[in-house]
This record gives sequence, structure tokens and C-alpha cells, in this order.
Amino acid sequence: MQQQQQQQQQDGFAIVSLDESIFFYDSLVRCVWIKQDKRSIVRVTGSHKHSCIFGALCLGGKQLFRQYDKFNGDTFLLDYLN
Repeated sequence: MQQQQQQQQQDGFAIVSLDESIFFYDSLVRCVWIKQDKRSIVRVTGSHKHSCIFGALCLGGKQLFRQYDKFNGDTFLLDYLN
């Protein structure tokens, strides 16, 4: 496997690993006291604020990370890969 990777690098190829993540950052965490026989009520903001990150790492150690508002094929194919 390592020999194949070295050959690909000599031939001008780069071995790259890609990944993506979505981070939600509008959550509220609270502790409350409630009676044992009562049901708790959870309130949510409903805004779903998030950040989308595309990242790439090659065997040579180079990294490329970009942040986007949307997470879809257009942002990946038309913007990130260009």
C-alpha cells in the first residue's frame, strides 16, 4: 500500500481525504428543578443557527478548510472544489 502511494505521488497525484461537518450553535442548556410527578417543558429557539465546514487534508500535511452558510452539492462542487 505504501509503495503504491509513493508511486502515485511520483506520478503527480495527491492523496487527499475530504470531510464535512455542520455545527449548530444556538442551543440553550439549562438546569431546572421540577416536581417528580410533573412533566418538564423544553423550550427551543427554533432558529437552527449553524455553520458548515468543508475540509481536506493531504498526505503531505497541507490542509484546506472553508466555512459556508449552506451545505449542499452546489457549495461543494461549484465553490469548494474550484
